[in-house]
Amino acid sequence: MLYRNLSRLILGIALATLIGFSAPAARAYESGGDLSELTWEQSSQGVTFHDSTGATIDVISYAKSKGWTCVRLRLLVSGGSGVLGQNLSYDLALAKKVKAAGLHLILDLFYSDGWCDPGQQTTPSNWSGQSYGTLRSTVQSYTTSVLNSFKNNGTLPDYVQVGNEISNGMLWPVGGLSNQSQFVGLIQSGIAGVRAVSSTPKIILHCPNAANTSLVEWFFNTIAAQCSYNIVGLSYYPSIGTDMSDIKTAMNTYKGMFGNRPIMLVEFAYPYSGSKTSGSGYWTTPAGQGIITTDINTIMKSYSQGAGVIYWGSTYVTGSWGAESLFDFNSHNAEPAFYNLH
Repeated sequence: MLYRNLSRLILGIALATLIGFSAPAARAYESGGDLSELTWEQSSQGVTFHDSTGATIDVISYAKSKGWTCVRLRLLVSGGSGVLGQNLSYDLALAKKVKAAGLHLILDLFYSDGWCDPGQQTTPSNWSGQSYGTLRSTVQSYTTSVLNSFKNNGTLPDYVQVGNEISNGMLWPVGGLSNQSQFVGLIQSGIAGVRAVSSTPKIILHCPNAANTSLVEWFFNTIAAQCSYNIVGLSYYPSIGTDMSDIKTAMNTYKGMFGNRPIMLVEFAYPYSGSKTSGSGYWTTPAGQGIITTDINTIMKSYSQGAGVIYWGSTYVTGSWGAESLFDFNSHNAEPAFYNLH
């Protein structure tokens, strides 16, 4: 009996080998941060980043060594000024470092020369006044040119985000919500621009306010449903004192929705300094920021559609957003949350 069972086991292994059997691949889950400001902070602000002990680090390679899998970079059409100085050459140089470290890359396309969010989606100055038809062509050719530059740089993105927080449209006024069909057409042109270069990058469409289920459902069931995309991208900025029951409720609501596509929080952040809150919420302290960062990853991993968490403004240590950075805005030492993105 033992011999017969052993023979069957050996035969089964041999057959599995012959037919190319392999164990199911683990679910893809990305964790890391948006490092768009990194070069600007270093070159223009004179910032040197350190680990938690005060030792100088190379942020990108150090992040990889601490379990990060992914970095996000925004790209502005003409490149803005100051903290928004992410033009093509800026991003290509950073992307080289990201890929050299073995990290995945999300390219976040701001179809603007400034911030893109629900309250501002300004058409680039060089594209101003174009008709809808011309603008669609411009978006597609621009996106193709950008993707070719990244491909030729040896840094083809793993993900491309076509627009940033575009729940109220993009490229205003042509792609505003009052011109909904044109809004959809512009997204489609951006996606076509990516696909003209490669079928490899996964397309992310990005809606703010992950916990606002009515907004998210409307955007992905009405706008995104008309587009060929791969990842549901959301922003989630928990209010101070939250117990994050809102994101748990939202993720439960989204189960099986949007074609069962993966859902990634492409923007998440929480302050380590400011108004403190205890009880059921999280302290706005380094330890509190670290705990909530661990908890949000645990929450997202618990859902079959949960695809990752990307921390926004990871190295943004100057200006009004410094207290949400993963580095102390005075010492520039890594906060506990930096180590909890995995």
